[in-house]
Amino acid sequence: MEEITSFNAIFSVAKERGAYLDSFYQGAAGTFKASWRAGPRIPGNRGPHVERVHPFNAARDALLALLDDAEAPADDLFG
Repeated sequence: MEEITSFNAIFSVAKERGAYLDSFYQGAAGTFKASWRAGPRIPGNRGPHVERVHPFNAARDALLALLDDAEAPADDLFG
């Protein structure tokens, strides 16, 4: 996968992988929270909620967490 360096790249990767942005907001403490929902091509339902100081990092890290969970084999000994 290519490096994700912009919001445009985040949504391009999400579209390619069939993921949908589930929630993205700024909490009371000022941090940004994001989570992605798996589409029909990704097993599972929702990715983890990720909380970061910067909005870009929250969206990117939440997407990567969803994709890492979806791509890890069920018998992965080190995951």
